[in-house]
Amino acid sequence: MTMGCKRNLILLKIWKITYRLQGQSLDHFLSRYFHGTELIHSSPRTAAASIYHLVAKAYRRTHLKAVEIRYNPLKRLREGLHSMDAVVLASIQGLERASMHYRINTGILFSMGKELSLENNQAILQAAIEFGCRGPLKGAHGVVGLDMAGPESLKRDTDTSWLREIAALMHKGREKGLKITYHVGETDHSGPD
Repeated sequence: MTMGCKRNLILLKIWKITYRLQGQSLDHFLSRYFHGTELIHSSPRTAAASIYHLVAKAYRRTHLKAVEIRYNPLKRLREGLHSMDAVVLASIQGLERASMHYRINTGILFSMGKELSLENNQAILQAAIEFGCRGPLKGAHGVVGLDMAGPESLKRDTDTSWLREIAALMHKGREKGLKITYHVGETDHSGPD
């Protein structure tokens, strides 16, 4: 089981124990959880430091050989205080530092959002393409892929016109050498009926 899967299971358990008992939805719980982490990592300085420390801690605990970090760069801009380029560049610099220090392969997956507009998802794709061209430096590979995540309660995964638009964006990313992941079927709101 991957670290991401374990984290998702832990979050679901916390939700079931606390918020569900209070009548709160999973979407409400996750929005509060991720809002805090997005604020904490919302500057170039904190992006570089947090990514470095995340890789360092993972390496020291498990001696892994490679790690990919997933995040949505648009949610790290502190409502326009910072540019996406500045936050992404700082993130890559944190990865490069960790890769050189621990001799580990690293990469970033940019998470697009089901709750975001097509224009915002296009901006994330464009940044992934631009920063995916940096090439590896001592094991740090920069942006290596795209991810689609977000609240399944929006039922975007069953909206064929939205899926066509997102598929076109993902295809552009794949043409530029980016890998693709997609979160679907993790709750009762999507998946086969």
